[in-house]
Amino acid sequence: MRFHPTAISLASTILLFSTNCNPIHALQSNPEESPQRLSDTTAVCTASQGRTATCEVELDVPASCIIDGSSNCPIVFFFHGAGGTNDWFGRQSGVHANNVIGVYPQGENGWNTGPKSSNTCTWDDYDCTSDPDEGAFISSIIHELRLSGALGNVYLVGNSNGAALAHRLASNANMDDLPIKGIVTKVTQLLASPARSGPGNLNYNQPSAGVPQVSVLNLMGDNDLLIPYEGGTSGVFGGDTNFVLMSALDSMTTWAAHNGCSTGYTTASSVYGTSGQATFYDYSGGCDEGIIVEHYVLHGAGHSIGGSDTLDGVRIDYDLAYDFISRVEAGGGGGGGGGGPPTPTTPNPSSSPVAIGCSDDPTWAGKFNPAHTCEYVGEDPDVRCRFESSYGTLASEACRATCGICTHAPTVSVTTLAPTTTSVCGSSPMTLYDFEDHSSDLTVSPFLLSGGANDPWAIDTNGGCSGSNSQLTAGAGGNGVDRNSILSIDVPPGATQVSYYYSHPGGLSTGDGEVFQSRFRVNGGIQLQERHESDPLPATCAQSACLEIPAGSTSLEFRCRTRNPDQLCSIDHVQFYMDISTLSPTLNPTKIPTKSPTRQPVTSSPTPGPTGTPTLSPVTSKPTSSPVPRLDPIEFTNQWMSSYADGEETLIYHDISTIMNYQPAMPLPHDARYEPVDCPHLEAGLIEWNDPSFAPPADGSDVLIPPSSSVIIRVEQLTSTPESPYGRITIPESSRLIFDDTGAGGPTVELDTLGITVEGALEAGSSTCRIEGNIKITLHGEYGNTDSVSDRHLSDAAATDMGLKGIFVSNVEGARMDIHGKLYHPTWTRLAAAVPGTVSSAPSVRNSELFLQDCVNWPDNGKIIVTTSHVKDTRGYNFNEEATIANSGVQCVVVDGREYGKITLTSPLEHYHHAGEKEYQCEVGLLSRNIVIQGNDKSDPIDDTPLECDSTSSGWTKVPCPDTFLTGLGGHTIVVGKAQGRLRGVEFYRMGMTNVMGRYPVHFHHHDPESGSVSMMTDCSVHRSYFRAISIHDAFNLKVERNTAFDISGHAFYLESGVEEYNYVQYNLAAFVHPINGAQIMPSNVVGNTLQSDKILVPADHSASGFYISNAHNYVVGNAASGGWAGIQFPVLPEPADKMLRFNGVVPKDRPALLITGNSVHSSSWFAQNSGAVYEGGSLYWAEDDLESETLIYNAGRVSSERYTRYTKDDNGNDDFFRVYNTTVWLANIGVTGWGKRAEINGFEVSDFQNRAIFVLFTVWMNSVVINCRSSNAHHVPDPGSGSNEKLFNNGKSWSGFFTYDHLMKHILTNWAVSNCGGVARGLSPWVEGGDEDTGNSGFVTIPVNGLAPEVQLVSSGMTYDWDSLGGEEFVNESIFFAASGSDDIYSMQYQSNWEDSDGSWTNRVSATNTSTVMGPARAGYWWHLDSRPGKCEIRDGWKYPQQLCDKDDRHLGSMFTVVMPQVNQQGSAVLAMLDPNANARKTRQGSMTHFGLMGDSSVTTCTPPQTCGETTARSWDPDLTGPYNHEQYGGWYLAFDQGTPTHLSIQKIQLDDDSTMIQAMTLPSGTSSGDISIYAESRSRTYNFASATSLTEVRSSIDKYYYDEATNTLYWRVIAGYVNNDGTYGWIDRADQGVSGFSREGLHVTATTSKNQLQINIKVNCATDVTGAFCETKPSFLVPEMGCPDGQVMVAIDKCGLPCELLQEGCSTPPPTPSPTSAAPTSVEPTTPSCLICSDEATPWMITKNYECPTAPNWLISKKCNKDDIWINSKYCEQSCQAAGFGYHNISCCASAVELME
Repeated sequence: MRFHPTAISLASTILLFSTNCNPIHALQSNPEESPQRLSDTTAVCTASQGRTATCEVELDVPASCIIDGSSNCPIVFFFHGAGGTNDWFGRQSGVHANNVIGVYPQGENGWNTGPKSSNTCTWDDYDCTSDPDEGAFISSIIHELRLSGALGNVYLVGNSNGAALAHRLASNANMDDLPIKGIVTKVTQLLASPARSGPGNLNYNQPSAGVPQVSVLNLMGDNDLLIPYEGGTSGVFGGDTNFVLMSALDSMTTWAAHNGCSTGYTTASSVYGTSGQATFYDYSGGCDEGIIVEHYVLHGAGHSIGGSDTLDGVRIDYDLAYDFISRVEAGGGGGGGGGGPPTPTTPNPSSSPVAIGCSDDPTWAGKFNPAHTCEYVGEDPDVRCRFESSYGTLASEACRATCGICTHAPTVSVTTLAPTTTSVCGSSPMTLYDFEDHSSDLTVSPFLLSGGANDPWAIDTNGGCSGSNSQLTAGAGGNGVDRNSILSIDVPPGATQVSYYYSHPGGLSTGDGEVFQSRFRVNGGIQLQERHESDPLPATCAQSACLEIPAGSTSLEFRCRTRNPDQLCSIDHVQFYMDISTLSPTLNPTKIPTKSPTRQPVTSSPTPGPTGTPTLSPVTSKPTSSPVPRLDPIEFTNQWMSSYADGEETLIYHDISTIMNYQPAMPLPHDARYEPVDCPHLEAGLIEWNDPSFAPPADGSDVLIPPSSSVIIRVEQLTSTPESPYGRITIPESSRLIFDDTGAGGPTVELDTLGITVEGALEAGSSTCRIEGNIKITLHGEYGNTDSVSDRHLSDAAATDMGLKGIFVSNVEGARMDIHGKLYHPTWTRLAAAVPGTVSSAPSVRNSELFLQDCVNWPDNGKIIVTTSHVKDTRGYNFNEEATIANSGVQCVVVDGREYGKITLTSPLEHYHHAGEKEYQCEVGLLSRNIVIQGNDKSDPIDDTPLECDSTSSGWTKVPCPDTFLTGLGGHTIVVGKAQGRLRGVEFYRMGMTNVMGRYPVHFHHHDPESGSVSMMTDCSVHRSYFRAISIHDAFNLKVERNTAFDISGHAFYLESGVEEYNYVQYNLAAFVHPINGAQIMPSNVVGNTLQSDKILVPADHSASGFYISNAHNYVVGNAASGGWAGIQFPVLPEPADKMLRFNGVVPKDRPALLITGNSVHSSSWFAQNSGAVYEGGSLYWAEDDLESETLIYNAGRVSSERYTRYTKDDNGNDDFFRVYNTTVWLANIGVTGWGKRAEINGFEVSDFQNRAIFVLFTVWMNSVVINCRSSNAHHVPDPGSGSNEKLFNNGKSWSGFFTYDHLMKHILTNWAVSNCGGVARGLSPWVEGGDEDTGNSGFVTIPVNGLAPEVQLVSSGMTYDWDSLGGEEFVNESIFFAASGSDDIYSMQYQSNWEDSDGSWTNRVSATNTSTVMGPARAGYWWHLDSRPGKCEIRDGWKYPQQLCDKDDRHLGSMFTVVMPQVNQQGSAVLAMLDPNANARKTRQGSMTHFGLMGDSSVTTCTPPQTCGETTARSWDPDLTGPYNHEQYGGWYLAFDQGTPTHLSIQKIQLDDDSTMIQAMTLPSGTSSGDISIYAESRSRTYNFASATSLTEVRSSIDKYYYDEATNTLYWRVIAGYVNNDGTYGWIDRADQGVSGFSREGLHVTATTSKNQLQINIKVNCATDVTGAFCETKPSFLVPEMGCPDGQVMVAIDKCGLPCELLQEGCSTPPPTPSPTSAAPTSVEPTTPSCLICSDEATPWMITKNYECPTAPNWLISKKCNKDDIWINSKYCEQSCQAAGFGYHNISCCASAVELME
């Protein structure tokens, strides 16, 4: 029994602890459901790092737990999950009913156990002081509890992120900080990596030696898509591939090994809920008493476990936890602490160990309870003699009389003998370890503890025993944490006794916490005996007593633990002995091996399962039951190197360290661990198919299974043949048709039929019984032949008959199809070594002997597919290869210590198939299965030629032909409504009916959600399908996993209508996917529509893809796509593509992704210039104005309207992001293309792209991106044709690593890596030698200069270049790096494009002031020349599109529309059309823009793109105006209009940073007065009038004033991102309230733009007008305002004045003069530099209006302003907060108080 209901109440197991100590804070009880707030009475929140105002700690103490002001009740922490709260624990934890103390802390939006967007530091910044230090936080709570008198053992109960915290804390358990006894964790396991993360010292992620034992109970669901049961990456890590989870079983093995338990386990079955199944794993064999290690896997369960869920009738929350705690408490031993600190005793330093003799030590007590004295030990000596004190002394040592060991462990006398080999044992000496002479014999096994580094054994010939040179450093280094080091020596087989010499130079006293131990272990795992030597440890050499070696011991360990720094313990002359009389006469002692045997797992019989539940056979930690027979690995390293390797080539292992971008390995299905049970073919009472009472004839007539009967089909009972099939077979309700299992190697059961209709059950095996024998079901019918045995032809009546040539599982409660074939695993993998093909230097044997990244159990004569490694993949350009495995052709080989699969083929492959280390590898998939459902040999299309046709679109020469491959008529299966379908291990061949609705190989149709939760298609294959692989239609919760699809017409894995959600599409392979009726050719973003027709039933199949995910609210994990128009497509569906569901309210395009991660695509996106292998685009819709439409419309390109654009929303309708993680693309036209509004691409790798690596629009965060322009496969890839789009791969002149867009973008690019982007322009590989000269307009970064003017839209950081593959650092200076694409006669992008390189990593430029680098076009002249001082700016004139690079310093980048009214189409001015009806606004000059202080005359020094401008920069009629600014003291933008002064200038769509100053000016006609000017702000028709100021200075310091200088006729005004409020006031816009909060990631920020309705600043001038009425008739002079520098200073930057010498290369030789002192001359006393400064924390006026305080100000504000903004610097705004954030004004810290300053 695993549950002990009688022990659920813990009171009877608790020994209350009485003490004379008075608690500092007396422990108080509280009523049930009314917990106390420990955070209100202590400093656990306010004094803990990283806690905010949300911090709270509730304490729940039952009155029954307190006796005399203290308590020994267990203390149970309850940890909520990410985003959860502690609010409900007080109502639901049950602590009062179970007599435990509850602690409910509140996390900071979860717990800091991994990457968090709210963190300010990186995860590996262990010294971070701003992010939550969870270990210190929980430790402080425990400390407060101990002070209050709560002395019980500590337990942790956590769910999800809370469970991750429990694992973390237990991994750092220790007696002082985290005395943790046990943990209960749900739906999270241990991390495999990294070893540490987060702030502080208590931040290790795995338990290590020296950490106390901790009992563990863990519960996981094996269908958890957030935290995968098999481990790997997870979406919770935000794409950070440093974080990898162990598998659940590896996690448990880790805990078992740490606790000294068996790492094998026993299993038993349990009932989950009312009918679900779970498996219980018990690792507690071999554990110390009181240590429990247990695990439950809940089959089919996801990430939500608990609530009212039960296991064997016991509630998971929290009766299961209390049962666990009661059992640990009852055991009493082991664990990490608790019981309160016992009263220490002071040993007598002069006492001899002889004093202990054969009596008990009256001062000894167990470490968990001072009442556990030797007398207590005597009540159960067999168990309790293994107890340990708080100082590490075993009861067997202290309680010698009680434990009866006097005769076995004689007292050790302290001697001063020099070490000799004198025998103290009675047996014959055998092996001597003398470390002076045999130091290589020792094995160092240091402990790694919380708080410090490894302490290896130190070698010191001057200390310790005479002649010894092996010593152990065990000191804590002064940090107060117990430190351990361990020396492990192999025990020679046959040894029965041992003795040794030991010492400590200064003497160790165990009373001070020092311990010297020797102990034995069996097989490195189980501690059998532990011995503590004399107290104190002798300062000089002493010989140990003779120790008896327990049977089975393989190692002897010595441990030294001390709290003192730099302590040494010395060991030498370890002598082993054997009793020769016990040896077998045939044993030769000289041949005894010196190494221990391989450890064997420990198993035992499982607990029987409950009635009706199958009992599963016990398994070891690596189960190998019959479903997945494991091949014995063969050592193959020498053979590989001698016969297979090409030079020094190594095999490629599927591991995060051997590939660039992590993709999860295919998990092993949970049923692979079990022997088959509940096999339907073994049931009694089945009716035989050939029973005389039934026995249907095979004459084409229909067959009806008898009612309420179970009929079994056995081999040789069937009379059907391909020429004479059975007619339609109907299985009525309550009846079953069952296939027999002929066993492996047995004959095939073959059924030929016209179709099967299932209203009862069709069965071959079951969910717990996979079929081992062969079954083949052939479905008959012929295209267009009305005389054939099938009446199937393309008539309307036939098309509606679901049962024709198919298996139709009807919409009947209880109807089901259960077909469960043999499990082959993995169903597909990747090459571990390239296949060289017929022309290669590699050994040709590798064309027929393939090495795989995984060992496989594939069958002899099985059919496989090896995918192409070419850029194009069509029927007419096919480099995929099918092959057959030879007899005995499957092996598992070991090369360099790693296992690989090896398969031998019946004939060699012809083509090269790539496998490159840290690049990519072609997939190898198994097509064969032992159960086959297929169409007959009349299924193939009759219109299958030609394979390619001449293209009608320029750029391509050969494309797939229209009007071909439209007549495929395969079989199909369909599961409808309430029916259930479970298909596992089935091969579907010649299936699907082209363009016949609903006739697919596998189709779940309008599938009931409850049926979906138990239905599945897993481990199957689909090949040569004429219509899809699987369609999921109006279905939910389905599992579509580990399938292989090859040679598929139409979308392969297809979510049909867009309403499908919560499905699991995981670990599938789709390859060789074909568009229907020809492919959509897309020369640009915009293409024509494709309409539904008889030649293309679903027009989206014109761009057929491997995975068609019409609704992202699903789990799409670990899939691979090879070929297809796109590999993975996320189409835009404004409504469901099902006329029955059209108006159900679901907007498929806007649904957020549940989890999309770990997917890969290659050899795709060939047919479109701008679509990607991963394609977020293509719209499928009904005509909007036709509510009765029967015709679907598809547009494969970008449709620029809101209806056809993805606007991702969360479940509450709030704006959200379309998130994709860990994606790999290679051999693609474009890696990823996205047209949606908001996206996060987190973890993306692209190699061997031919056009662009990435092309995305709008608001996008692209993080952890790897661009590898050309791999080692590139020279194997020829151009597939001579068209301009067919020869891009090798010409090296038409490619872009990153292609930006013109405007409306907000891109944040972080943590990119670039390699192999040399190109022929630099004479470097990888582009082909002798290729076209690089005369193109593209480069690594390419900007389109033929678009609209950009806003501020690009900011980046964290670029890494592989200089070796790029030809050196000059790469960033050469033409190939930065380019422009498009017509060069357009003003907008030519002069206003911009980029902020926030850390200089993209441009490889480091500024002297450690500021951002701003890039702007060099053609724009002085517009982007921010600073004229030496070193502040440079021009990269070697780039194809030269850029000016300048230090940003405290400046801002801003943009806005400046529209000469009236306006047209919410965009530009309508005036241009009045002047020239044929003019192009982007190509027609409107005027110029200039910074104040630049005196150029725009009317004379005009510039036209692509000319380079001077001091004035030309503008077109494009309304966007973008540039740099910071006008708080100096500077401004001067706007000039060639037509004169506008009578009405409207400033709109403003993108300016808050609290920034933007000044603008223009000249008015002479004679204009202040009365002729009107400036007002307008928001949603509300207006606010600006007031006239008396100076420009006044305008700078206000937000609502303008200044007109009548002397120069110059009008000045200030622009802010403002808003006219409902009450008529005007101020900065409330961004959160108005939805313009901007975009921030990784500390970078792109400011949002206000809409026209939110703000217009209108500037009106009353004057006589020209003919257009838009300009004043009198044209003013061009007069740029002066800078206004003080006397003696000049303009040195666009916004700064300085001394003239600052403009010189050598700068100013002497510092500026300082004022003369007015006080007396200083004394000769040297001034002392204070260690800190008293700092203020004053907020700016703007911050005060926004209710911002410095300590809580947004990160972006602090990072942008602190020590970067002149006003802030001069006024020392937020001085203390800036200093704390690392942006301080001083080089020393701010004092916490004046007292600190005095100190």
